Amino acid sequence: MSVAGGSGWKDGTAGLWSGDPGKSCYDGFLFNLGRSCSQTYKFTFADDYLSADIDILANLTGLCCPCVPAWFTFPRSLFHFTMKQDLGSTDGTEWTRYNSYFGREPIPYYKLLEVFQTDGTPGRHFEKLAAADPNVLVTF
Repeated sequence: MSVAGGSGWKDGTAGLWSGDPGKSCYDGFLFNLGRSCSQTYKFTFADDYLSADIDILANLTGLCCPCVPAWFTFPRSLFHFTMKQDLGSTDGTEWTRYNSYFGREPIPYYKLLEVFQTDGTPGRHFEKLAAADPNVLVTF
C-alpha cells in the first residue's frame, strides 16, 4: 500500500496523500521525504487474520531519482509496525496499530475503525466519521 504517493508511473499514486504533513516542519519534511522515496507498506496477515506485520519499503535513491518504485525493506529491528484486531472484534471493524522502534516494546499508535462497508454503506463506526480530523485521510 502506497503511503503518500510516489513516482506515479507504477501505481498511479502521485498526489495520493495520507496523514497530516502540516503539523510541524519536521512532520512535513518526513512526509515529503517518504513521498519522494516511494514509501510503501507491505501487510503480512496471520493465518487467523486477527493481526498483521507491517513492513516499510522505500526507494533509497528517492532524492536523486524519485521515479524508482520502493525496492528496499527496512529491517524490523529498526522499525516494526503491527496491527491487531481489538478484543471482541473478529470481523475487521476495529484494529489497534502499534509501533516499535529500535527493538523496543511496541506501543499503541492509533485506532483503525470501519466507517464504511465495502459496498459503500455506513459501517459499524460511521457516526465517528463526523469527529475525524479533516486533515487526515479517511478512505474505504
